[in-house]
Amino acid sequence: FFFFNDTATTEIYTEQIVGSVRCVQETGIICLVYINRLIAFTGMPLHPTNWRPLILCSLLVAQKVWDDKYLSNADFAFIYPFFITEEINRLEQKFLELIQ
Repeated sequence: FFFFNDTATTEIYTEQIVGSVRCVQETGIICLVYINRLIAFTGMPLHPTNWRPLILCSLLVAQKVWDDKYLSNADFAFIYPFFITEEINRLEQKFLELIQ
């Protein structure tokens, strides 16, 4: 479902976010499960314009579910300053609705 050719960019971005969040390895697996669930339920493909926010949201939710000490949405806004906290809150809410 990836419609872009630069998988190296995806890998680097994911490693940077996961490294910044300092989550356990299992959180990364749960993150992928959530992305697969989103694709299965909605049919939404990953595009150059949506894959970063989707990885961010799935990691945020996975970390809250799996890790004992998780970061707040404000922490994620600090790590990935492309979004402010309120936008991350809305993205998380919509993501949770879509994965049911």
